[in-house]
Amino acid sequence: MDNLEQTNDLAAQWLVRRTSARWSEEDESTLNAWLAASPHNAVAFLRLQALWREADKLKVLGAGFKGQPMPRVGELKSSPFFKHLTRRLRRREMTPASGRAATQDGEHGSHRRPRPRYLVIAWGVAASVVVALTAEIGFQVFNRGNIYSTPVGGLSAVPLADGSKITLNTDSQIRVALTDTERQVDLNRGEAFFEVAPDNSRPFVVYAGEKRIAVLGTKFSVRRDRDAVEVVVTEGKVAVGSRARHSDFPRTAELTPGNVAHAAAAGVNVETRSLSQAEELLSWRSGYLVFHETPLSEAAAEFNRYNLRKIVIDDPNVATLHVSGNFRADNVQAFAQLLQDGFPVMVSRSEDRVVLAPLREKNLSER
Repeated sequence: MDNLEQTNDLAAQWLVRRTSARWSEEDESTLNAWLAASPHNAVAFLRLQALWREADKLKVLGAGFKGQPMPRVGELKSSPFFKHLTRRLRRREMTPASGRAATQDGEHGSHRRPRPRYLVIAWGVAASVVVALTAEIGFQVFNRGNIYSTPVGGLSAVPLADGSKITLNTDSQIRVALTDTERQVDLNRGEAFFEVAPDNSRPFVVYAGEKRIAVLGTKFSVRRDRDAVEVVVTEGKVAVGSRARHSDFPRTAELTPGNVAHAAAAGVNVETRSLSQAEELLSWRSGYLVFHETPLSEAAAEFNRYNLRKIVIDDPNVATLHVSGNFRADNVQAFAQLLQDGFPVMVSRSEDRVVLAPLREKNLSER
């Protein structure tokens, strides 16, 4: 077995293990060390992962294999899914790049052989991982004294004097007040991820409307949509309750890593997820949205948070389609193109809208 084949086999083993219920934080750390040890490891793993996601998309679409279960990773090469997928990839590799794609690459009139799409996916994801690990988030942020805000599509890190750090998501605003007795942040709108420096003498408190989120030292996010608040905890403990001292708010909930709380006027509903699932809810920190069998209506709503050009769904049947995968939050064009290529959807574009309508005559079994 040559080195390339051995690397591919190891990547497949890692992918299988990562999808098991026994996957642990120690396994995640070991995998990250293996990926960092060589760019060949990272490319092999990401390439296989991209293939697997493509196969998963075929499952969602039907793709002429209706009724057949999704193959396990070890059975991928002998499955109808894989054979169909590799035929599609070969066709893409042999298809000349369009004039528009060449223009985007800055090679007008170039006859350079186009890269296979799965390699573009693998290298693109690999590059984003490197950027996320080695660069500080430093996109547009507006600072007016102790008030910080981001525009639609913006993302920025806000370091605090106490050593804590706040990462602001799209179209968000916070007000920060550090005193000798308390560290207070008001989330006026949007979403923020908090990495809190421990300080037993000064509690760290986040207010989101009428909700109060109190911590000592931890990592968590708070998302506010009018009166509804979502809290995701990845480290430490967080208490979610009411801002008012005397309140009819039903209870205070204590959250631990992996917990996702939804707080509204009626109270707090807490979900328990794996730490990796909780982290996926925070993929926006590296510029990505992650969907798992997500209704297209919900996926479109998420994209619309990050873009001035809005996705509009023109038919309830289109809204109920399900999508899976990782997508750049700011690339509505690519997402719309994927829908047009793989779903019974017709895409109409204007300056400020991308309209999705049904394409009833499309035959998915032919794709």
